[in-house]
Amino acid sequence: MNIPTTLTFATVLALFSSVVMAAGLSFHELDVDGNGLITPSEAEISSALIEQFAQLDSDKSDALSPREFARFKQ
Repeated sequence: MNIPTTLTFATVLALFSSVVMAAGLSFHELDVDGNGLITPSEAEISSALIEQFAQLDSDKSDALSPREFARFKQ
């Protein structure tokens, strides 16, 4: 196996792994700073969550509470 192929495969594997992990993350895992809210920057790990963020943020606080996150369709 040559180096460019190895690096390309490793890059694809890393990207795929992060997408798969994001699909099953809990509120606690996404709330990186532990403040009880998920901010847009914390939500960036999941493209599906980012796409739904504005709809889920019912109080328009620019953060998701546990109650708001519970409506997230993964």
